[in-house]
Amino acid sequence: GKVYTTRLRNIDVASRFDGMDIVTDYVTPVGVVSSRERRTSELDIAGIRPLEVEKIIKRPEDYDVLMYIIENTEYTPCYEEFQAYDIEIGERGYPIVNTGDCPFHTFLEKYAGYEKGYLDLADYPDKVERVLETLAQKHREELWPIIADSPATLILHGSHYDTQTTPPRMFEKYITPYFQEFSELLHENGKTLTHHADSDSRRILNHFSDAGYDMVECFTTAPLVPCTLKEARDTWGSDMIIWGGIPSILLEDSV
Repeated sequence: GKVYTTRLRNIDVASRFDGMDIVTDYVTPVGVVSSRERRTSELDIAGIRPLEVEKIIKRPEDYDVLMYIIENTEYTPCYEEFQAYDIEIGERGYPIVNTGDCPFHTFLEKYAGYEKGYLDLADYPDKVERVLETLAQKHREELWPIIADSPATLILHGSHYDTQTTPPRMFEKYITPYFQEFSELLHENGKTLTHHADSDSRRILNHFSDAGYDMVECFTTAPLVPCTLKEARDTWGSDMIIWGGIPSILLEDSV
């Protein structure tokens, strides 16, 4: 169930096949960027979506195009879609609503890729931080009010933060300030903030609570990652809701 939809203004989006690959071009008045997804016959048979092997950020000049895309993204409430989803679930569960991610992780995961994202942060810090600031302001002015005013109460914002890919120093600088402000707004409106935590959270457990998270869902623990359920509970006490935390592999005979 969604509480908003997005659309791009003044941008032509076109997908084309290149062998087994799917290339998507974003044509803007300031330039063109593209992404590439790789299909295989095995993925097709299994009904699994292709793997994105190229992000839209490849060259320094791509940042101007990305800025245009961010500035021309339009958010529109669709509360009726959430309400229909809520009614459909009924008493069988509790509706969780995915509302995207913070600017820093959106940049790393969606726009540049982790390796290039960190290299560009070192090589072109002004370009990267301008994107982060613009995206944060866009969220603050247009996305946050839609989420805050929505009928949803369990808000998922952020996924896959990891000890290695979003380490403590980077988390504190680029993620915590955003969420401290966002979580305060959600709490003022009676909402619960959750993170999709299927990664190794061992060295950033305190960072989740410092940022204002109320809950982690799909929480992954040893033996899949170094972090244990005991470490998490010892760190958070009773202040954090843990949804998950017991890997299914623990129920296997081999374990």
